[in-house]
Amino acid sequence: MKLRPVFLIFAASLCLITGTGAVCAQQQSSVPQKTQLPKSDVASVSPVTFEELRFFVRDWRRYSRWLKNEGRGTGAVAYAGVSKDPDYPPEAVRWLEERNWAPDRFFLIERRIRETLSVLQKEEKRRVFTEQMQRQIRLLQADTSKTPEQKAALQKQYLKNVQNVVQAMKYQKPVSDKEMELFKLNRDVLERVMDM
Repeated sequence: MKLRPVFLIFAASLCLITGTGAVCAQQQSSVPQKTQLPKSDVASVSPVTFEELRFFVRDWRRYSRWLKNEGRGTGAVAYAGVSKDPDYPPEAVRWLEERNWAPDRFFLIERRIRETLSVLQKEEKRRVFTEQMQRQIRLLQADTSKTPEQKAALQKQYLKNVQNVVQAMKYQKPVSDKEMELFKLNRDVLERVMDM
């Protein structure tokens, strides 16, 4: 049985910390083969660095081309999170390992980028909407055809709309502050590369 290196490191660390080596050895034999890194363990994985991001962008372009051309019939994935099968297709694993990528890490970076870009796009939509509402409020205040009571009621409604939109667009940052800044600085390139 072949276990992923990330899982083995995590399991070995857990065994060392808890002092249950014999129990862990027995449990490892019952662990399913080639599983994705659980979301709960994502936080314990090291942050993406600029150097790693640079290599990812280069290799993501190549992987995308390979996926469209040669990898089409292999069942290879573009985003591991959408696959019902927790195993990475052997062809994709081979392709990534030939380029010195651990598949878990490669798809983790992809997921972090996609989730962060999605958050940045939501922030942009929220900012644009808020600016539009502020413009409407300024226009409303300058409107001489409405009574002060009508203006106050409409302004209250506009502010409630803004509050509802802001509330609906609340999110939890999918990455660390450092990674968020890195992805923001490289947003244009990442959006082009990831086709977002």
